Amino acid sequence: MHHSKTDYKNHCLSLAFIKEFSKNREDFNKKKITSQTKSTEISKIISERLLENIQKQLTL
Repeated sequence: MHHSKTDYKNHCLSLAFIKEFSKNREDFNKKKITSQTKSTEISKIISERLLENIQKQLTL
């Protein structure tokens, strides 16, 4: 019996999430795209710094 309350709560939460998600799906996709570009930018910066460090070590 104790589970039914939490199950119901979780069900309501997931319903709310689905509602919110479908409402903001375009927003979500845009955010996903921006976070992807951010991560690629970050990895680009990291690889550039790595290359710089390697080149510095090579010239030493």
